[in-house]
Amino acid sequence: MKSENIQNIVREFKNCHISEMPVAAIVSTIEMEIPGKTVFSNQAASAQIISVNKKSIICWQINKDCDNIWKDITKITALIGVKDFIFIGKYPDMNDKSPRAYIIKDHINLSGENPLIGPNNNALGTRFPDMTELYNADLSARLKSSCENAGINTCDATLLVPKDLHIRTDLEQRIIALRNDIVLSRDVFAGAIVAKHQSLRSAGLFLCESLSKKQKDELLKNLFGMF
Repeated sequence: MKSENIQNIVREFKNCHISEMPVAAIVSTIEMEIPGKTVFSNQAASAQIISVNKKSIICWQINKDCDNIWKDITKITALIGVKDFIFIGKYPDMNDKSPRAYIIKDHINLSGENPLIGPNNNALGTRFPDMTELYNADLSARLKSSCENAGINTCDATLLVPKDLHIRTDLEQRIIALRNDIVLSRDVFAGAIVAKHQSLRSAGLFLCESLSKKQKDELLKNLFGMF
């Protein structure tokens, strides 16, 4: 997304007739049926607003891979006042013995990319932000409960962000061989870094794409209730 497109989306949000600005955001590459009002849509992503318990939550659906989309969506959503983010990604390597969901506790970024590269906006955050507890412990615990209450088994994991999803470097292969808690994906990490840069809270979740509609619907209901 180019900067002018970001500003256009922000203007659209500000023109939305909702009772209050969203208190939280859910950003996902896993397709879910959000029963809300669509406030933005293009080929790369769409956004809907849902009101729960007199609060509004914005839900982003990422429709296709696009450079910087996690970064841009997080920046856009932070601009309208959102403080808490739930990032939901998908991972390619799945087998029958794998859990249905991974709660991300940390990540190892070997992609060579960082959403904070470039001129820093000091109004948003320091040049070199503290990345301690990148994935917020409280949100992660509530995220875990939301999954388990939806009948989705979970375990804690570390996200490994590779240079290429289809080719493993020697270092990536060594890390995978040494650890049994790795999830391999390029989803989520950029959004979490951008949120932390602005002192916002986020949690990361990776789901199996084969989850049933019933499980997805129950998980969404639980996620909305988190806030």
